[in-house]
Amino acid sequence: MGTLSDLYAAARRIILELREGLERIERLEAASPTDPYMQKPGSSPDMTSQLRVKLTELQRINVDMEHMWRAQIAQRKDKDIWKRKVEGIAEETDSLRGALDKYLGREHRRQAEAKDRAELLKRGAAQDGKRVMSDFDAEAQAMASVNTSNKVLEDMFSAATGVLESYAMQRDRLKNAQRKALDVINTLGLSGTVLRRIDRRQLTDKWVSYVGMLVTIIVVVVVWKWTR
Repeated sequence: MGTLSDLYAAARRIILELREGLERIERLEAASPTDPYMQKPGSSPDMTSQLRVKLTELQRINVDMEHMWRAQIAQRKDKDIWKRKVEGIAEETDSLRGALDKYLGREHRRQAEAKDRAELLKRGAAQDGKRVMSDFDAEAQAMASVNTSNKVLEDMFSAATGVLESYAMQRDRLKNAQRKALDVINTLGLSGTVLRRIDRRQLTDKWVSYVGMLVTIIVVVVVWKWTR
């Protein structure tokens, strides 16, 4: 256990360590109230556990000092000095325990709030998932409607294309018929010209025959008269 002086020195050392630890976690808490350990170099979630261990050790030393002081009170001449020292250690221990308890209370509240936020976010994510699925279904229905409209438009376009192609084929047929009719007309026109020429040639030949016959008759008559 050591002497009373050794216990006092150990208690003072632990008190300094506890003060430094409390100041550090309080600075971290002030810098980031929602999560004092988030993105802080040198910080650790185990810091409060270490402080609790040190506080427990300090309380044990405080009890040992008080027992030892009471056991040696009759033998010590400086009992008043050690009484103040023991009482000072006890007061420091109570003060540090109160500060650590307050911090732990705030930490527990933060953990509870973080848990509540996580649950809210989880429920919100589930609701968002349902909303996304609903939006997806609505979008799928809209896409199906658009596809149906596109199909109808494609069918109408195909029908219109077929009608135009039919009109084009009919136009080609009419052009071919017109061309054939013109060819027939031209052919008939050429045949009429030939027939007219043939008629004129026949008429000419007829007149030539008549003239020849007349000349022959005249010659015969002249010869007949000349021979008589």
